[in-house]
Amino acid sequence: MITSRDNTLEYLHAMVSGWLGFTRTGDEDTLYSLGGVFDAPIFIFYRNAEPITQFAQFRGKRLSIGTPGTALRALISQVLTATDAVDASIQLLDLDSAEAIDALIEGEIDVAIFASQLDTSFLQRALGAPGLRLMNVAQAEAIAKTVPGLKHLVL
Repeated sequence: MITSRDNTLEYLHAMVSGWLGFTRTGDEDTLYSLGGVFDAPIFIFYRNAEPITQFAQFRGKRLSIGTPGTALRALISQVLTATDAVDASIQLLDLDSAEAIDALIEGEIDVAIFASQLDTSFLQRALGAPGLRLMNVAQAEAIAKTVPGLKHLVL
């Protein structure tokens, strides 16, 4: 069991080793994650002749919304549901950000959604790739009010 007197290296060892104890009974019901929290813009790049401004336009498209178990995937799943964009024609692919950009550039997917700081190489690659567009989300303000965890940001 890990106690509050243990140091950071012991916590890290516990996480890497796959064992973790709790100091009080019931803590396991309220502990969701051990990790860092930071704000990062969510970018939506797509390949389409016509502008896409609404999530409902994703129907029939191949999307990368992050890997299973990530906060991004859970958040974007909520957005897709809230905007009535989810139907049987959407294909969700399990790609990380860099893989998604590669797949989008190669035409293997239609939409790549990822969170990124502004100085990452894969974001710069997406911004410079011919044929890729950055989505201007017409519903951004309303979605931010509907889905917890989102903030409306204008870049």
